[in-house]
Amino acid sequence: MRIATVWSTLVLLAPLVAEASVLAIDYGADFMKASLMKPGTPFDVLLNKDSKRKIPSVVGWKKTDRVFASDALNLVCSPPYLRFWCANLGGMAQASRFPSDIFLDVKTLQAAPFDSDAVSFYKKISTTDISETSRQTVALKQSDGKEWSVEELVAMQFSYVKGLAESFAQENVRDVIVTVPPFYSQFERDALVDAIEVSGLKTLALVNDGTAVAINYAMTRSFNAVPEYHIIYDAGASSIRATVVGFSSVEDKKEGTGTQISVMGVGWDRDVGGLELDRRLREILVQTFEEKHKKDIRRDKKGMARLWKEANRIKAILSANQEATSSVESLAWDIDFKTKVTRTTFEQACVDLQPKFVQPIDDALQVAGIDLDNVTSLIFAGGSTRSPMIQAAVKNLVGEDKLAYNVNADEAAVLGAALYGASLSRQFKTKNIKVQDIGVYDIQASYAAVATSPNAKPRSITTSIFPTGSKLGTKKTLTFKRKEDFTINLDYRTPFAK
Repeated sequence: MRIATVWSTLVLLAPLVAEASVLAIDYGADFMKASLMKPGTPFDVLLNKDSKRKIPSVVGWKKTDRVFASDALNLVCSPPYLRFWCANLGGMAQASRFPSDIFLDVKTLQAAPFDSDAVSFYKKISTTDISETSRQTVALKQSDGKEWSVEELVAMQFSYVKGLAESFAQENVRDVIVTVPPFYSQFERDALVDAIEVSGLKTLALVNDGTAVAINYAMTRSFNAVPEYHIIYDAGASSIRATVVGFSSVEDKKEGTGTQISVMGVGWDRDVGGLELDRRLREILVQTFEEKHKKDIRRDKKGMARLWKEANRIKAILSANQEATSSVESLAWDIDFKTKVTRTTFEQACVDLQPKFVQPIDDALQVAGIDLDNVTSLIFAGGSTRSPMIQAAVKNLVGEDKLAYNVNADEAAVLGAALYGASLSRQFKTKNIKVQDIGVYDIQASYAAVATSPNAKPRSITTSIFPTGSKLGTKKTLTFKRKEDFTINLDYRTPFAK
């Protein structure tokens, strides 16, 4: 008889124990936020070289010089009147000038097969040339033909943040905790860990971003023994996620009264988010240009990159105003482009997305087995929650009285991740918070059945070991009546859609 014991650590990396400073990174498709926990140092968000609290997730080259974030912006935004917009548009400003040497939104390509939907979407939003690697994943090409894997480009961005942290701490920084969407598969998590290793950092843990926001929320609050339930609604650039979390008090003989955070259910949609809104807004600009000037702007990479930047700018304006004026000098073929876009036009172009904005909430509640009536509040996180159409869709579902704006939408995840990282270190004493997360995929074990006769056809046996919603850290013991060695494969029960 053979016994195999399997732990449900496939979905999140098992945390290690940190020894010194802890770096936390909330890695988004558009922006990164970072925080450094160091003994004797005030706890806050790490600033970049321009004292900005958000770091554009961009890496690029100007000839042979590799540039990041503010350095990339300064190369393009030298006229004083452009600096304000460039500072708020991230790396997209330089992309309009060097579209083949600036790499944006590469997070969307992590561990993505070359023939996947993720790659098809990236082709729609980016002017970057891509190719297939020997691993059937994606390589991104510079104008001189040099190719970079997604892991290498992400590693460069992490290395840049590592340099900022070391400059601030005046010491080497190694341990890092990084937020990930809860729907990340093991392949995507492995790709991220590879990038972390290439950057010179060491993975302390990966933490689901909804869980990180919940930790940040719990740090300054106390709860009763009876759990209260909240929904963390996180709308970012690349997706929308909803996490149902229970908060309650817990007693510990050594640490006294603390807080128990229990993730109850998770829902998501990978096809909506800020990038999809940008894409649709750019389509409005493209159609307007072609109607006015009878030219196919899609054939001009530089022009499309500039319209991508412009769409992001217009989207920000329409979040607070009913209309916005788009004006781009010499967009393409020396044509100056100017038009007006109304919020109504933009929202009509996104009307089919309205159900998708709220479906993750219903999915998370279903997994959690909780009715909306039992939810105390819905907490907004993520930059795309500023979009009026997303706010309206959520309000129509849950009611205005449940909407909560009591965390920093941009920084809650990174601060929560930093606090979680500090709890894994011997160097810090933090509030007694216990976290129980869940796996979001059905994980199964498959193995070859014992042949009943010499001529029997080979067959395999599949056993579900960790169904959706299983608590991470759960132990499962499988018993096999075998005398000879055999192979067990652990995989997801449902194949991932391309």
